[in-house]
Amino acid sequence: MSYLQKRREELDFSQTKVAQSSGMSRAHYQRIEDGRCLPGPEQDSALEAVLGIPVLSERHLIQASERRELSKAGLFVAENHSRSTWQQASRSYGMQGLDQKTWSQLSFFYHTDSALECSALAQLVAAGAEIRLDSPLLWGFRHNLPVDAHDRFLGAAHLPCLLYRKGSVTMAVWPQFRLRPSDVTWRLDGLVFFRDSSGRRWLALEFDGRGHDARLDLYRAHQIQLPEVRISGDEIVERRVFELLLERAPSATLPDFSPLRR
Repeated sequence: MSYLQKRREELDFSQTKVAQSSGMSRAHYQRIEDGRCLPGPEQDSALEAVLGIPVLSERHLIQASERRELSKAGLFVAENHSRSTWQQASRSYGMQGLDQKTWSQLSFFYHTDSALECSALAQLVAAGAEIRLDSPLLWGFRHNLPVDAHDRFLGAAHLPCLLYRKGSVTMAVWPQFRLRPSDVTWRLDGLVFFRDSSGRRWLALEFDGRGHDARLDLYRAHQIQLPEVRISGDEIVERRVFELLLERAPSATLPDFSPLRR
């Protein structure tokens, strides 16, 4: 329970009463109470007058540029890696209509295990996804412990991701993402944030190529406990990655773990 909700209930006020008395919509106040946004400088004064307690607002928030200047922390991580899979993908599957500069950026910034994975990521960019840097923790990821390539806690470190936005759909994909739910680190082909008109969710994205081990993948999924979207090698070759990700993400569920108990 947030401190705002606790105080509101102590006063026996409804969200509607607090919102109207503070000069804002109920929906906006609900977002503030739920911690999805902060009140502006004038709104915090209005809420303080209604609730009779101090209220955190945007004026208290440390901005990203200020934080970088004060902390001097290294937050932007793009590890050096072999680009051989990208070279193979270019020869085997083509560049998916991307120009040489974009293909070069993908090959430098995104590590993959196979040419099929390269083709899959390139298809997302060809469909409109942008090459960006960010941390999933800043998007509200709280499932398991994310780690970097050296098994260190990721924290606010920004990793290369692919961001797609159109209409009601927002999707961010962090390729080759590592999670450490216990004493073992597991690597996903992609960690996906997906939001549409029905809500927001976190997903594990897996590309099933020739090296796919169904039982090992099932054990890993059991450890990670994230709904999965799986795309086969044939579907990647057919250039259906973006289409199928949008189609399967809203209804993705946890796998059936019963085979592990046999």
